[in-house]
Formats: sequence, structure tokens, C-alpha cells
Amino acid sequence: MIRLVSALCGLISFAFAGIATASGDPDVPKPDPPGHWRVITQDDATTTSKCVGNPNTPICALDTLSACAVRGDKTLCELAYRTEKSTDGTTRVKSGEYIKYRIISAERVKAKDVPAPGSVEFYRYGKWKAGDIEIIAAFRPCTGKKCDRWRAARTMMFFERAGDGLWDQTAAIGLDDRDSPTR
Repeated sequence: MIRLVSALCGLISFAFAGIATASGDPDVPKPDPPGHWRVITQDDATTTSKCVGNPNTPICALDTLSACAVRGDKTLCELAYRTEKSTDGTTRVKSGEYIKYRIISAERVKAKDVPAPGSVEFYRYGKWKAGDIEIIAAFRPCTGKKCDRWRAARTMMFFERAGDGLWDQTAAIGLDDRDSPTR
């Protein structure tokens, strides 16, 4: 009887381990369901993210980058732009303004998706490489309780894990200027 229970426990553990690894890459965030928006405000108390300032995952790097833009906090901007110092912390939006965003898609970049050095895409859009995380997100500007329903700028961003284990944005490409208002 003990052998049967041990064998069943081993089989169940093996099955759960298979499910956990079959669920995908732990660095790649899952798309947000329709209608779900993440909120980045001018303070941590009203921001949905609990990892602003700690870019230990691609989503936390995106949240830190977004908070840098909304708050104009020089420390957050230095964390958000560790690879390239492209902001001085002066991008703060007006008081009462914030952003909502949602993940449309995310995947790990494959070698076949990387632009060739010297190509127009390579120089125009920045650098990314196989193994980086690509996130496409829609961003909506908001004021008070109202968000711009028709303007949701879609942006494709690339994040790489740095030597210290934290994530950096390496490139961003603006896509179209609208996302479905029903999403």
C-alpha cells in the first residue's frame, strides 16, 4: 500500500511539473484579457504595480519606465534607462494625469526576427537580439477619472536581462495610433 501511495505521489508530482513547464517562459508576460488595464499614477498608493523601481522582470521594467514618464522621478528614470541615459527625469505629466496600459502580446525574440546589422531597421529602431523579450502594449493617457477612449498608442518594446539580473529596455517602436476602444 505504501508503495502504491508513493508511486501515485510521484506520478502526480511529475504531472504537475509537466504542467508548470508547459505553461511557457516565466520571463514572458501573458497578454491582459480584454478590458483589463494596468494603471501607473503619480504615486505608488494608486498604481496597480507593486514593483515600480525594481526592474527584476520585463513587466517591472515596463512599470518602472512608465512611472518614470508619469512622475518625472530621476531615480526611476535612471533605473528605467540604465543602458542608455535618454532622459533626465523631466518627462513628468501634469498633476492629475496618469496612464493606463495593457499587454497585447509578448514573446521571446528569435534569431530570425532580429534585423541584420547595417539594415535600415537596425539603425531606425534600435537594437534587440535573440533572447530579448518583446512586449506590445497599448497605452492610454488619463486625467481624473477619464481616459482617452479612442487614443491608445501601441508600442513594441524590447527588454534584455543585464549582467546584474535586472531588465533594461533596449528599443521601442511606435506602431499605430489606435487600439480598439472595446479592449
